Amino acid sequence: MPKTEGDICMMSALQCRDFGFGRPMTDDELVRVNDLRREETHAHCVDVDASKSINKTSKKPLLLESPFVKHIHVGINNDGHWNSMHVSLQLEDVADCLRVLCPQHDVVVLFDHSAGHDRKREGA
Repeated sequence: MPKTEGDICMMSALQCRDFGFGRPMTDDELVRVNDLRREETHAHCVDVDASKSINKTSKKPLLLESPFVKHIHVGINNDGHWNSMHVSLQLEDVADCLRVLCPQHDVVVLFDHSAGHDRKREGA
């Protein structure tokens, strides 16, 4: 079916051995994470290109909700199209949360990337 017929909703989510799929965050936890993000050493995104493309600045926005699960309503009149830049910024948000929630842990991230979403290359 063509992409123009019907609504498309996507999800980008992370899960962890310690707390499972996604992770709701309390208001107090969000305050602590945002306090971290106000510190100069954590105020700007590592992926500057993604941040400037999506947020129009390298500065991290304050988190208003848990970044562990993102729901995306796809389409130019909605949230647009989720891409690797969005994932990069989501991962930076999650990393800040984990710095506050689990400071005793080292974080290792594994991705399940569907090859069906790769761009078609000429000659391939």
